[in-house]
Amino acid sequence: NTLSLQTVMVSFGLASFLICICYLARKLVGERRSRTQAEAALHTLAVNSPENIIRYDRQCRAIYCNPRMTETLGADPETLLGKTPLELGAGGPEVDAEYEGHLRQVLESGASSDLEIVMPHSAGGFRSHHIRMVAERDPQGGVAGVLAIGRNITRRKRMEDALHFVAQGGWLAGAESFCHGLAQFLGQSL
Repeated sequence: NTLSLQTVMVSFGLASFLICICYLARKLVGERRSRTQAEAALHTLAVNSPENIIRYDRQCRAIYCNPRMTETLGADPETLLGKTPLELGAGGPEVDAEYEGHLRQVLESGASSDLEIVMPHSAGGFRSHHIRMVAERDPQGGVAGVLAIGRNITRRKRMEDALHFVAQGGWLAGAESFCHGLAQFLGQSL
């Protein structure tokens, strides 16, 4: 089924051979151009995403992070890249160990993993994040690394806390006491 270049050249002559070469070269250039355009589009999406995006290699070392990730951690890419979560120490020992444990689980199993963490924010206070980790595959189908995509869910968690306060009967105290109690429960002024 496969024709060798020598067979094409002998059977169809040099002109046909050159036409085949030009066709193949044009096809390869077109495929490279398409791949380059697709990579550029993906890069644009990652750079402008409101989500935290970070990629890890098989040793759990960060190999890419988008600007939102560096903003969330309050660190420049040079500080993040090449380090494991435990080496970076951004969330504290327990949070970093849990996070890296999820990374290792995805690397070993190839199955996606979700987790929620609370960690210090560069602007002060703490933020809650939902993180989805998915295996990145090599051409042979093996796990080559992990892509972690995180979202700040602090507002949602605060609303859940407020609903929890109300469900516990905090509303029974009256309007003024309720607002004061809710503010204390949430740790802020209303």
